[in-house]
Amino acid sequence: MNQPEAVVSVKPKVARVGENRYPVYDLNSCIALAKKVKDDGGNDCTPEQLGALLGYKNTNGGGFATRVSNAKMFGLIETVQGRYRITQRAETILYPTTEGERQQMLVDAFLSVPMYKRIYEMHKGQRLPEALGMQNLLHRQFDIPTGDRLIQALRVLMDSGEQAGFFRSTQGRRTNLVLPIITPGTTTTLEVEQPPKNGGGGNGGGSGGVRGGDGGGSVSRGKLLDGMWEMLPPGEAWTEPELQTWLKMLTMALRVRYHVPEE
Repeated sequence: MNQPEAVVSVKPKVARVGENRYPVYDLNSCIALAKKVKDDGGNDCTPEQLGALLGYKNTNGGGFATRVSNAKMFGLIETVQGRYRITQRAETILYPTTEGERQQMLVDAFLSVPMYKRIYEMHKGQRLPEALGMQNLLHRQFDIPTGDRLIQALRVLMDSGEQAGFFRSTQGRRTNLVLPIITPGTTTTLEVEQPPKNGGGGNGGGSGGVRGGDGGGSVSRGKLLDGMWEMLPPGEAWTEPELQTWLKMLTMALRVRYHVPEE
């Protein structure tokens, strides 16, 4: 009489959807790509156009695709009908009305990477492992191969965490991932100084002057607009495309600084 075969129950491995994906470009690098899309690409550019702006000779290669996918991983750009545009998150990071909202978007960008969010949740209120321990964690938990790829993944994780403010509470020491304290009304980057009562300044007086980098007595209109004047080219020669690019950026800076919505 044939004995029934034993049934072996195999518990399926639970897949961590998306957690094994990790960026090789840090948060600041991806923000720089989003700025290219917005400023140089007119916020509506094709892969070929973006590749040319970034200096890639071939947009079908893995290098370009990886860089774009990393920016998408942080939630900074999106594809609309085959063309690249920046997201509202990237728009806020690049052109914030307050420092608080910019900081919040940086935090959201960091935590939008599933692996980073998982590591943050695993060590909330705890010290991170030392360097070798972190490498072992990434290798065991997220299947990142040992060697250069593992070292790079850890470096980008830590750099991105610092850029998003997660090491601010530890005075820059990369020991704990701590959610930064955000004050919604803080306007550090767009603070406007009041003109002096005597209306004078170090460059001929007048209350409407823009303060340069020498710290003179003229009035600042906020760092955003001050930076626009610093971008003026030296000398007298200026091409029409350069002029139009500067005027476009100045218009955008004025809209952000004085809260003027586009029609």
